[in-house]
Amino acid sequence: MSFKFLGMWVPQTGVTPEWLEKLEICDESIFKELGLSREKVIEICQHLHDNNILI
Repeated sequence: MSFKFLGMWVPQTGVTPEWLEKLEICDESIFKELGLSREKVIEICQHLHDNNILI
């Protein structure tokens, strides 16, 4: 199970997943196309990661 440290999500392994690194540098236009903020997309992916759906 992951946890939050100083308001930041920390994965169970303690290693930042590759998908998170890519989302953080992704162009804002992709999120606008989805109709979601970058933060919301990252939050959704974090929940998927916590439930072993996204690795």
